[in-house]
Amino acid sequence: MAVNSEATIKAKIREYLDLTLPECYVPELGDQKQGKVRSIYFSGPNVVMVTNDRVSAFDYILPNLIPFKGQVLNMISEWAFSQTKDIIPNALIENVDASVVVQKKMKNLNVELIVRGYLWGSMAAAYEKGDREFCGLKLPEGLIRFQKLDKPIFTPTTKAEVGHDENMSMEDMEKLLGKELAQKAMDAAMKLFQRGTELMKKRGLILLDTKYEFGVDEKGVIHVIDEVNTPDSSRMCTIEEYEAKYPKIAAEMKKGEYKTVTDLLKAKPELKMKEFSKQYVRDALLDMGFDPTKDKSAPKLSDEQVVECAFRYMKIYETVTGNSFEFPPKMAPEKRIISNLQKAGMIRGCLAIILDADQSQADSIKKELSKFKIPSQTATLPKDAAAADKLIAEYNKSTEPLILVQCSDTQQGSPDEVRRSNYICILSCDQMQINVSDNIWKLILFRQNVALNSMSTLGLERSPEGRSTVEGRPVRAAVQVFLRNGVLQLLPQRVLQQYIDFEKQGQYSACIKLLESATPGSLNVLSPASMVSGKPLLVETVLQLIVGYSGLCLKNQQGAIAVKLITQVLDNMSLSLRDLHPGHRTVLEAGSADTALSVCYYMPNDVTLADRSQSFFQQASERYLRLGHINRYCKCCLRAAAVLHLQGSKSEAEYYTQQALNKLSDAPVSSLLAVCYHNLAVHTAVQHRIADAVAHVRCPSLVVTVHSTVLA
Repeated sequence: MAVNSEATIKAKIREYLDLTLPECYVPELGDQKQGKVRSIYFSGPNVVMVTNDRVSAFDYILPNLIPFKGQVLNMISEWAFSQTKDIIPNALIENVDASVVVQKKMKNLNVELIVRGYLWGSMAAAYEKGDREFCGLKLPEGLIRFQKLDKPIFTPTTKAEVGHDENMSMEDMEKLLGKELAQKAMDAAMKLFQRGTELMKKRGLILLDTKYEFGVDEKGVIHVIDEVNTPDSSRMCTIEEYEAKYPKIAAEMKKGEYKTVTDLLKAKPELKMKEFSKQYVRDALLDMGFDPTKDKSAPKLSDEQVVECAFRYMKIYETVTGNSFEFPPKMAPEKRIISNLQKAGMIRGCLAIILDADQSQADSIKKELSKFKIPSQTATLPKDAAAADKLIAEYNKSTEPLILVQCSDTQQGSPDEVRRSNYICILSCDQMQINVSDNIWKLILFRQNVALNSMSTLGLERSPEGRSTVEGRPVRAAVQVFLRNGVLQLLPQRVLQQYIDFEKQGQYSACIKLLESATPGSLNVLSPASMVSGKPLLVETVLQLIVGYSGLCLKNQQGAIAVKLITQVLDNMSLSLRDLHPGHRTVLEAGSADTALSVCYYMPNDVTLADRSQSFFQQASERYLRLGHINRYCKCCLRAAAVLHLQGSKSEAEYYTQQALNKLSDAPVSSLLAVCYHNLAVHTAVQHRIADAVAHVRCPSLVVTVHSTVLA
């Protein structure tokens, strides 16, 4: 903070307002317990805690996320653990990410061990109302808010999962834990507070009060297991602030004009102490009119309040530790966490959930999945539709891609019959299919905030092989993550970091070139002559990854590279896909040509590409029809029409749109049907056929109305 001004730091924080961590659900880590501001996983002998950027105040979770909040708390705790391990051992094993802490599994005492050195916070508010006894201790008369106590006091509370913690006396704690353990816990808490007071004083700070959490290991040895002297677990202020304001407050109170310090501060707010704690958040909420005793939810802070809060967290970190806060790379925190967990060897980055399998089935499936380095867990899919939806909604929060494998014993029939059959149905959200074995033949990949249809109401289709399948909704982002993870595992260590660096810089062509270094053999499908043979899954994975990279190039304003990549894919595809199952090859060829059509739309000035747009449409549409993918065929028609419209061929654009509409004439009403009518209205309007345009405009209104009625 000494190098850059406060204004400069806050301007930098504003750049990260959209790069916060609301939650990071990683089911691969094990069973989860969701805390107020942490996701806690019980993984073998360890506990993995992912601290998010949520903030709680008055026992309410705020709508806002505070950038770097979770990161700062972990960093302060790690520092404090190193300063206090001579007093009491701690459970910390390592911090594998700024937001992820790995600890030894302990039996939590389930007590908040609070030590107070000053009359502050909730205790001061209760004292001003007339209370004198706290947790079995009696405070003397004549104290005022902010006054230093003669000696620190121990005021434990229960640890509530939700709602308010309740005060406990030392006797209550002894009944809960046993006299010996309760005494050890109190002694350790008082010593930690004393050490914290000494450390803070060296940094120009006063540790006003704090809380600790302890646990015991399998031998009964007590450990500190949670934050130590962080802004979320403590109150602090600067010595300068206290020495400047407290004497003035004490002098004012001696005059007898104000009954309490709270009354004084209402009249003279300039005397209010500026804390390094969550008190800023509490005060901001109160200033906005929030009443924690009546309101059911906390209001949303402004961006400036969020920036101020983040700044205070960062400042206390630097002040307490003496270290400079380093802004992390600008990337989504959940992606960074998944990447670091993979580097630490704690996850693979993709998980298979096996539903409704008996032990022999599950073992067989796990064995096949392990060949592709895909870890798996078993689960039971409830028969009740609502319960099934709830289970899917829970998995749908996953930050990493999931594969959902469901066992069934019939090849066709109702969705419920398929759910009960012996065949392995992997519910599919995308075209990609993997020949893991004869029994595993479809994938589901989904991510947070992507809704899936109810398990009991999903419709049945036929795969290219003729088997019954259950289709969901496509989620390209999750597929891209899955494909990338698979490729990274194949790269030699010597080029892995270089590949990642090229990716960060958007040099996707260089990434693809490095695939020639992958083992076993080259995986560069753009150089099929030297490509590894007999590995259709690998080839399919890399090809889809490259298609995805072309889309990223468009997003990153690298249109020329996108054009080069997609045309190279199409030019080499017939040779690259030589070992694939015909059904898979057809799907990939259709998708790649369709992607090329999209690139044509975003690169209308590329003459070479424009000349091939008709060929791309013919390749994609012919294959979609062969596969029976009517909706994808219609969307392909609409893309071709959009390209033709940009090229000035308005009548041809109208023709292709009409082709899509013809295919949907006997289909149920849908939003796609409405889009067709809307696009026809546009194409006819630009040709000055106003009557036709008006007629087409009326049709989608009817379609949307009917569709809404059907949905209702």
